[in-house]
Formats: sequence, structure tokens, C-alpha cells
Amino acid sequence: MILKPGIRLLCKKIEAIREHVVHSGVDLYINARTDVYLGGIAFGEAAVGETVRRAARYRAAGCDGLFVPGLVAADAMAAISTAIEPTPLNVMVVPNLPSMDVLQESGVRRLSAGSSIAQAALGCTRRIAAGFLAGTVSEMFDASMDYHAVNQLFAATGHD
Repeated sequence: MILKPGIRLLCKKIEAIREHVVHSGVDLYINARTDVYLGGIAFGEAAVGETVRRAARYRAAGCDGLFVPGLVAADAMAAISTAIEPTPLNVMVVPNLPSMDVLQESGVRRLSAGSSIAQAALGCTRRIAAGFLAGTVSEMFDASMDYHAVNQLFAATGHD
């Protein structure tokens, strides 16, 4: 198999990190990321196969988990999670993601918010700012936290 430079480089990084943490006594979870789905590198069964091939390389290099952002099809999740056992399959929240129950049934063990929380906050901010500039302020308070609750987020915890 001819490995693309990015795959080879990631394997080298994983190996170096694994070697370092083993010798330093640090307990570190290495979650190898593959962008087969998010990057549109392959589709359908070819995407499943490419993801599994990459997972085998990353596992051999020393990763603990496989992160596959952009993966939304439950059948593909099940095929990948079965093929990479015992390595956990980790996915990212994206539109059209199955329910939590279906994710678990499909073998997903970790779920990352990725940038979705920030994207939702920015989308909300843009919508509210546009309303404000148009003279509408009522929507601004529909889902806002009250002033005291916001201040409590920044309060000293006594753990200084």
C-alpha cells in the first residue's frame, strides 16, 4: 500500500507521542483524526474502507481512539466500529447526525461538539445583531441568561 505523506506524517507523530508518554509515565489518550468524510476523500463503501485502512495504520502507530468527523451514516459507523475493535470510534456533532441511542448502537463511544457550539453561538449573535440594527430588541432576551447568572460564571471559585 502506498501511503499518502499526511498519513505517514501522522503515524510518525503518533509514534513519537506514544513513545514520549510511555517513558514519562503520563497517561494520555491519543485520538487519531481522519478526515475521509469531512474532507470528501472517498464516498460510500470506499470511505468506510479508507477509514478502516487509516485506522489500522494509526492503531499500529499507537493511537487509542479514532476520530472521524463528518461521519453521519449509522451503517457506516457500525461497519467502521466493528472493523476497528477494540479501538473506540469517535465522531463529531454535525447536521443530520443520528440520535444518541443510534450512535451508541452503531458503536460510537465518544462524541465531540467540535466547533458546533461556537457556530451556533455565532449564528445566534449574527441574527440578534441584525435584529438590533433593524430596531428589534425583543429577540435579544428570548434565550439570554440574566445578569446575575452571567456574573456568577466569572466569580472566584476559591480554588486559587
